[in-house]
Amino acid sequence: MNKQRDYQSPLRQEQARRTREQILDGLIQAMERGGLADLSIPAVAREAGVSVPTIYRYFRTKRELIESLGSYIIQKSGINLTPPPPRSPEELIAMVKEVFLKYEGADEMLRAAAMSELSYEMRQHALPRRLELIEEALRPVADRFNETDRIHLRNSVFILTTTAIARAFKDYLNLSGEEAADTVEWAIRTLTSGSSQGEAEEREL
Repeated sequence: MNKQRDYQSPLRQEQARRTREQILDGLIQAMERGGLADLSIPAVAREAGVSVPTIYRYFRTKRELIESLGSYIIQKSGINLTPPPPRSPEELIAMVKEVFLKYEGADEMLRAAAMSELSYEMRQHALPRRLELIEEALRPVADRFNETDRIHLRNSVFILTTTAIARAFKDYLNLSGEEAADTVEWAIRTLTSGSSQGEAEEREL
């Protein structure tokens, strides 16, 4: 009995990859034009230069299409999707430098998508895990701080290590990715080298 072989030639696979990226680029363009509220599959198809049925061959629903955008932005930015979690402030600083430089090199359209309402929504889902990674990186210096100050430190470092900060350094101070990373490095070293404010107040009494 002959079995139909599930085989795709390298050429066909490459064509499929390009079409998928074309659709996701169309999604970004459609979001730029009309935002997330008015987003529709026909609008994405127009921007991508493909038919509506073509989009549904690659993405079963609009939600599936939208949810694919986050990983696509990261992939196009060249950021490692599965980096080893930082285990110290030094490793966190190294990770921030890599991310900031990759973010700076990303296409302007991708950076705009990364700052969009949709990306904000996706970041909210990832927030608990991101906070855990920051806490793990700060663990070697955590005993220098009381519980309240550990939370302040974690929250401050978390904000400093976001790509939104890289964008702010560029927009407000015209700093390059490297300059922004150096500034964040200084801030993290300064924050983690001091003692707890609560402990300092206790010593003064």
